[in-house]
Amino acid sequence: MRRFVLSVIAVAISGCHTLGQRPDSTLALPALFSDGMVLQQGKPVAIWGKAAPGTRVRVSMEGRRSKAMANEAGRWQLYLESLDAGGPYALEVRAGRTRKVIRDVLVGEVWLCSGQSNMAMSMQPGPRAVLNVEQELAAANYPTIRLFDVPRTTKFAPQDDCPGAAWQVCTPETVKAFSAVGYFFGRDTQRELNVPIGLINASRGASPAEAWTSKSALRALADWGPVIDLMPKLIAASAASGQEFEQKSGQWFADLDSLDLGYADGKAIWADPEFDARDWSTLTTPGVWEDQGFPNLDGFAWYRKEIELPESWAKHPLRLHLTGLNDSDRTWFNGEVIGQGEGAGNRHEYAVPAHLVRAGRNVIAVRVYDMGNVGGFVGAATDLHLDLEGAPASDSVSLAGDWRFKPGMDLATAPAKPVPPVYVETNHRLPSVLFNGMIAPLVPYGLRGVLWYQGESNASRARQYRTLFPALINDWRAAFRQGDLPFLFVQLASYGAQTSDANAQSPFAELRDAQAHASHAPNTGMAVTIDIGDAENIHPRNKQDVGKRLALLALKQVYAQNVAANGPSIRDASVTGSVVHVRFDHTDGGLSTSDGAPPRGFAVAGIDNIFHWADARIENNLVVLTCAHVAEPRYVRYAWADNPDCNLRNAAGLPCAPFQIEVK
Repeated sequence: MRRFVLSVIAVAISGCHTLGQRPDSTLALPALFSDGMVLQQGKPVAIWGKAAPGTRVRVSMEGRRSKAMANEAGRWQLYLESLDAGGPYALEVRAGRTRKVIRDVLVGEVWLCSGQSNMAMSMQPGPRAVLNVEQELAAANYPTIRLFDVPRTTKFAPQDDCPGAAWQVCTPETVKAFSAVGYFFGRDTQRELNVPIGLINASRGASPAEAWTSKSALRALADWGPVIDLMPKLIAASAASGQEFEQKSGQWFADLDSLDLGYADGKAIWADPEFDARDWSTLTTPGVWEDQGFPNLDGFAWYRKEIELPESWAKHPLRLHLTGLNDSDRTWFNGEVIGQGEGAGNRHEYAVPAHLVRAGRNVIAVRVYDMGNVGGFVGAATDLHLDLEGAPASDSVSLAGDWRFKPGMDLATAPAKPVPPVYVETNHRLPSVLFNGMIAPLVPYGLRGVLWYQGESNASRARQYRTLFPALINDWRAAFRQGDLPFLFVQLASYGAQTSDANAQSPFAELRDAQAHASHAPNTGMAVTIDIGDAENIHPRNKQDVGKRLALLALKQVYAQNVAANGPSIRDASVTGSVVHVRFDHTDGGLSTSDGAPPRGFAVAGIDNIFHWADARIENNLVVLTCAHVAEPRYVRYAWADNPDCNLRNAAGLPCAPFQIEVK
């Protein structure tokens, strides 16, 4: 890559009155400015931090120097002039007697990846993982793709840093915990651009759009202004009831053990190595129990595995490696607790004391607590093993495969869980808390654009989303102060049972329509995924095509490449007699269907607004609709259901976006 000479424009934050040099600056940089970082090429790039008030801060890179002054609050900021792609470089920051050097700095394209669980879904192997994840991971060596994962943080006030985060080089190991959609986008984009790529993942499962929007932006919306004004009182009321809730919640959890069949008189009898578990079910691990005969179980479930260990391991310390466990666990080795942990995204690793280790038969017992969704071992089989401390990895004992299994307590039979106060800072569904905790610390870092995959948590409020989502886009653009920052987003995929009712209520269809409405705003793009959803899983495993379609949008709209990036989108519909002619944009070589059959998924309605399925055919690059039940068509729908049966696409293989339109 070409090296370049860097010019720096220094911008001193207002309020600087002391011009003298301080002997000790207490210089601090946000986590974003760390070794391995990627700076955005082609536009001024902000660098900022803290120092003692009045301290002169000097920044140098490639022989050029600039300086700024920390204001009364100890804040300073510099803007680097437009940079060309290249690196690695070293960026030096001096303040007083303190010197910091950021090494291995690349300059290229930086994208912020955000949203809820479908953006957060990682590359971690295991049940319901990304398609072909083991092969994808093996190939994920990209030295000039860099990853920055923002810790999942909720705050009532905007934060200025995300402690604990750091840039990482993309490797099979580091990408495991990263957004799969973000990674596939970055990989596909770099293959075309051949420049460094920086990916910042700020996503949180089950998060609504209002949590990602600032208070000032929400206050301007009719639906949200009163809520924002009331929040201080609601927060105070929740705080007042918080201590009582903590006491009740603690007692509730303690009482659950008494309901667990695996406990008797306070003792974990199912963890006893002498307990006879031969009549238990046998499940495969890693795996979730919902896929293995226990589809509706939430609560406690027990796993047991007997293993044979050699004489040479007896009385030696071991290390037990479990995969992620959904949602938490308590683990025993030969009847004694050796650890407990939380989180499907975390490996649960526990030390086994030497005095517990025997030659011959040993018993591992794991009690998993699942609060909802799926429960069990989630991760790769290679992550599930037992090691002798200090021995080579080749000597480890695999624990993947068959384990004995038995439910201990179904939450459906438990007393009602205490209801927590709503307006607490840990509630990630509250207005603005994720903007404050995860987006504000990034402002005003130089970006090329934003990738967004969210909407499931707002599906029941699609009308509101029509104003909320555009407000979020404008809010972020105003915060980052980089003009009409490209904002590319994913329209919700198909999900749920299919229906033959052309008039069935569909929250997902309404939400998709709100998303399509937002796509008309300048510098936005919508990746349609109606064809790659999963009827039984709201988190479709095909994240490769999601990343690819976002990359196509970026290549066309942001990087001006001549590629087909959109599927057919509705232009208009006209009627002649009782026949409807539907015209589309982005046909890119002509309309077709994914299976060669006539188009499916079209419905028409008359003035009564009652829809009936229509017969459809492709003719002269139009779709022609007829319906014996509707003599005078007034409205047309396509793919208007949570999980529609639809097949229209263009010659580039990209699907038609769902729509509803009035016939002209």
